[in-house]
Amino acid sequence: YEDFIKDLKEQYPNFDYKICISREDIDWYYHWYITKAMLEENISWDNAEVYYCWSVPVCKDLREQCLSLWLDKKKFYSEAF
Repeated sequence: YEDFIKDLKEQYPNFDYKICISREDIDWYYHWYITKAMLEENISWDNAEVYYCWSVPVCKDLREQCLSLWLDKKKFYSEAF
């Protein structure tokens, strides 16, 4: 999906994204958990959407953090396993 996402970025200048991975060490990815990335990056929460897949407790924690940063609850999408 990497090429697809890069193509979206080129087509839509207002579209931006961060891919966060926790285990692999790949140069252009943000190497850490999304919670660290969103706290350190200058993210505009007005237009942000979060898509997340992880365990139930982690999804709940991330949702609470996102909502505390003024993310609209309708813009948080998660799949817990």
